[in-house]
Amino acid sequence: MSNGHIDIDTEINKISEINKIINEINEEININLLKDQVFMMGDKPSRTTPEPMIKYTGKFLVRKNNLLKLGVCVGRKRKLEYEEEDVVDISYIESKSLYSFNARILKIRKAVASDKFKIDEMMAELGDADGYIRYVFEVIPMTAPEKHQRREFFRMSLGIDIYYKIAEADKAGQIADNDLKFENGKAEVMKKNAENGFLEKDGYARLTTMDMSAGGFKCKSETKIEAGTYLDCLIIVEDDVLPAIVQILSSNAYEDDSDLYDIRALFYKISDPSRDRLLKYIFYKQRQIQSEFLRDNL
Repeated sequence: MSNGHIDIDTEINKISEINKIINEINEEININLLKDQVFMMGDKPSRTTPEPMIKYTGKFLVRKNNLLKLGVCVGRKRKLEYEEEDVVDISYIESKSLYSFNARILKIRKAVASDKFKIDEMMAELGDADGYIRYVFEVIPMTAPEKHQRREFFRMSLGIDIYYKIAEADKAGQIADNDLKFENGKAEVMKKNAENGFLEKDGYARLTTMDMSAGGFKCKSETKIEAGTYLDCLIIVEDDVLPAIVQILSSNAYEDDSDLYDIRALFYKISDPSRDRLLKYIFYKQRQIQSEFLRDNL
């Protein structure tokens, strides 16, 4: 843009590049997103950052051929972190599983009424529509959706209490995922037992996560737990207790505090209902945190 006027040549070249990208994808990639389905957007995973943080929550609006229109909500005082031509990672839930694909951003614009980008349910915590800006991202999928397994999940900063005790390696290997039953509605009793010291008497210790994904977690611990150790865990998620067998991937003392250890752990055994419950909780907290951020900036 020059002197307030649109550079016609630049716009023509831009449209030409967009059409070129679309035409290079010969077969339409099947993305099973439903109207108003919630998705998460973050950086494309890399070797150095295999589990990047989610940056935005949004809703799928419409699809035309291989072009997707996505509604994204950004706080007025928050800088929009993506630009046209960036490649992002988009995650969503289908049939209780997490899927993600890479997409190139072709166009970013502010939403208008005809986009029908409603966010009442998605941002229930917001009480004022003036605290954020609604954007529409026009993107084209660059990869087919991939179903994620084990460690391949996005992560977010999240403090969750976990009660654990050391598990013998041979017994850990014999436990089937479905043997770890979902304890629905028993978290309150578990918390009271913990406060009264009953869990400690039963051999459990407590830790609180620093970040969490549906594939594992990171935490600080005053106790060194050797890499390779298996833990029998009870994960407290709101009113539920999620049992899991965890394997410690690494345990390293902090340089500035040798009495404190940086622990990274993998869910070695966890049932599908428990993983699904945990994944939905992470999605919920991400949306809640974003809403609180936006509300604080009204």
